[in-house]
Formats: sequence, structure tokens, C-alpha cells
Amino acid sequence: NPPFGLHSVDTAGRLYVTRTLGTDQQGVLTRFDFERGAPDPQALIESPGFSFTGQLLDEGGGPALGVRLITDVETTVWFHPALQAFQQQVDARMPDHINRIDCRRCGEPDMTALVRSFSDRDPGQLWVYQAQPPQGEERWRAVGRARNDVKPAEMATMDFHRIQARDGRDLPVWITRPAKANQ
Repeated sequence: NPPFGLHSVDTAGRLYVTRTLGTDQQGVLTRFDFERGAPDPQALIESPGFSFTGQLLDEGGGPALGVRLITDVETTVWFHPALQAFQQQVDARMPDHINRIDCRRCGEPDMTALVRSFSDRDPGQLWVYQAQPPQGEERWRAVGRARNDVKPAEMATMDFHRIQARDGRDLPVWITRPAKANQ
């Protein structure tokens, strides 16, 4: 196995690599240190129990703003403090959902964001957020629902579990339960 995998480069020219750490082979994302010729020892993002699967988020012209990480759920880890705070605000506004933020002028006082809020049962809803809306308009505007014909209460739920295989390895599995089984 190579000591690390190439992942991406941000618009500031920083190289990001993936590697595994520890006895549990935890997947991590870190920057590459060109002076040392090796990955930074400090992980930026950890994905315990999973290979690292994620997308670097940047707006162009600067360092990465965060990473959209896929483990048993999608999550966004923001490096930028204002975006981290905005994610917390969105998650409080739309609990029990994955809230994916795509923005322009990210973290700036005049930021505009598209927020897709969804779950395993709900295809979700789209919102536009403007930090400085035009006069007379709200900061949050509903764009619409994704797939109006889907009724979330009738959808199955998905639960993530781990089981041990005969060879002792840990296997991730999803268990899908029909909506009637949840009652």
C-alpha cells in the first residue's frame, strides 16, 4: 500500500492527501507538507471506521473552506468559522435532516447560499438564504420541495449497523425498514 493517496488541490495550491492512521485503520484527510515531502501528521478530517470519501469545498482564489464528508451520512466540516456557525444555524432551523450548503461569497457579510435539506425518508426542500436580502425581502426564501409526490411518513427508514464477518472484519450494513414497521 502506498503511504497516502492524492485527493485534491485547492485554489490556493495546497495539496490534500488521504491516508490511514492507527490500528483501526481510520481514514483521514490531511495537507501535504512539501518541505518535509510527506503528509502533515495532523489530520484535518477523520472518518473513523470508513475510508475517507469527501469533496473539498472552495470558492476559488483562496484556501479550502471545508469538506463535504460521506460516512454513514453526509456531513460538511467547515474550516471557515463563519460557515461553521452558519451550518449550525441551518441545522437548528432544519433538525433531523442533512443540510447541504452551497454558497457564493461564502462566509462574507453579503453571502448567498442554496440550502438543500433532506433525509433518508424526505427528498427534501430547497431554500435560498441571503445574508443581506434586497429591501423588503426575507433572508430565507423557499424554492420548493424535491419530489412533491413522495410522502415522507410513508417512506422506509434506513439504519446503519456494523456486523462482524466470519474472518473477523467489521462490515458496514444498512437495514431498511418499511414505514409500517416503525409504528
